[in-house]
Amino acid sequence: YCGGPAKVQRGGGQLFLSSASEDACRACEPLLRLLGQTTFCGKVGASRAVDYAAVDMAFVTLTAFLSNLAMLEREGADIDEAIRAVAQRLDAVPDYLSQSYQRMQSREEAAYTRDPVATLSTWRNFWASRLPYFEQHGMPAHLPHFAIQLLDAASGEDGEFKDADVTRLQEVLRYADADRAESNDR
Repeated sequence: YCGGPAKVQRGGGQLFLSSASEDACRACEPLLRLLGQTTFCGKVGASRAVDYAAVDMAFVTLTAFLSNLAMLEREGADIDEAIRAVAQRLDAVPDYLSQSYQRMQSREEAAYTRDPVATLSTWRNFWASRLPYFEQHGMPAHLPHFAIQLLDAASGEDGEFKDADVTRLQEVLRYADADRAESNDR
């Protein structure tokens, strides 16, 4: 379940259901909708996976906001305007995730380098470019360092994959065999 007590009382939560029988879940759905939106996720265990994915997105968004908040405040940015900009960007996330998922169907290195949307090196430069500002102003840089660490790992020990699409991050975050010697289709 995703949502605190106040959200439950307003009927604004999100309930992820899984069962060996989708019909059993559908039969309870009118009652469960009093808690908020219900989503049937599939067999037992699927609801936990969907819940983690959804809640992680909220947490990652909060950590990104907190990581940049000191800079926003220092520069006198309108925080409400920044939140609206974040919301607009988040609206594009479902399409981006779907497109990325399609791209990640092949783990062949040639697939990662074919028409990259944004390369690992581009993303690394994006994250690294703020470090001097953060350091100059004594701001924590945990998130940029974490992102750079992931991007470097996906780029390979000698940076041999730095020109690959950012979806190559799946080799670090999704698969245990990130250091595989040769690429192969799943």
